[in-house]
Amino acid sequence: GLVSCNDWLDVKPETEMTLEEMYADQQGFQDALTGAYLELKNSSAYGTELMYGTIEYLAQHWDYTAESIQEKISQFNYIDDNVQNRFTLIYTQLYKIILSVNAILEQIDAKQDVFEPGMYEIIKGECLAMRAYCHFDLLRLFGPMPTRTTASKILPYVTKVGIEYNTHHSYQEFTELLENDLTDAGKLLYPFDPVIPAG
Repeated sequence: GLVSCNDWLDVKPETEMTLEEMYADQQGFQDALTGAYLELKNSSAYGTELMYGTIEYLAQHWDYTAESIQEKISQFNYIDDNVQNRFTLIYTQLYKIILSVNAILEQIDAKQDVFEPGMYEIIKGECLAMRAYCHFDLLRLFGPMPTRTTASKILPYVTKVGIEYNTHHSYQEFTELLENDLTDAGKLLYPFDPVIPAG
């Protein structure tokens, strides 16, 4: 009697799909890319903190209420637990966006045949550019000053999906990887991105 239950136990929720289903066609890749752009809008990233929140208080562009987290950020009180939590959320969200685009990048080369002309290049180019953009802000916020770099390892430049430890890179290595992503993105996008011929 229990053997007949196997199929019932394997029922997948309607809101979930396998990798094969997700990346079976161009629309799946476009949906995954849309999901990555939505992650950019998260309040811990460019929805608030990296547009007009924490980043602006770090630059001391906004007034703040006494004893508020904004005051502590403006005064560079990095030992405060709430300030540390705010930066942890930003750091985590940026790597979450990178994870989203890396998931697409790991699948896209094997599925080039599912794309209409130019769409493979646009989607891959945008993913590489977004990965570089998020890594740039991680370097800007959590890395050393460019005038004070050493050969020591600072941050991971994440290019794959997995649970294994990501190698940390020196400032020089990190910026080279970032530049490589931007260069590759530019090569892919230049012939196909509709913004370019539109001027």
